[in-house]
Amino acid sequence: MLDRVSDWLPAYRTILLCSPSGVAFASDHVRTEDCAARAHLHEAFVQLLADYRIPHAILSGTVDQRAERLVEEITKALGSTVKASPPRAGRHH
Repeated sequence: MLDRVSDWLPAYRTILLCSPSGVAFASDHVRTEDCAARAHLHEAFVQLLADYRIPHAILSGTVDQRAERLVEEITKALGSTVKASPPRAGRHH
C-alpha cells in the first residue's frame, strides 16, 4: 500500500483519516465494497500510518465533532503560519 501513496505522502504534514464508525454506509456506483471491506481498509490505513510513523489523526464522532477536530488538526499542523484576525467593525457575513 505504501508504494501507491509514497509519491504524494511527503506533501502532507498530517493525514486526517475519517473513522468508518458512526457514519452510515451506503453502496453506490463508486463505493461498491461492503461494511467489512470498509473496516478492513480503514484498519490497513491506520496500521500503515502507525508502522511508518506518519503523523495522523482519526476523525470520529458526529459530523459536528469531526468538523471541530478537523479545524483543530489543521490549525495544529499549520502552527504559527496561521494568523487569525478578528472581523473588522461593520463587516457582516
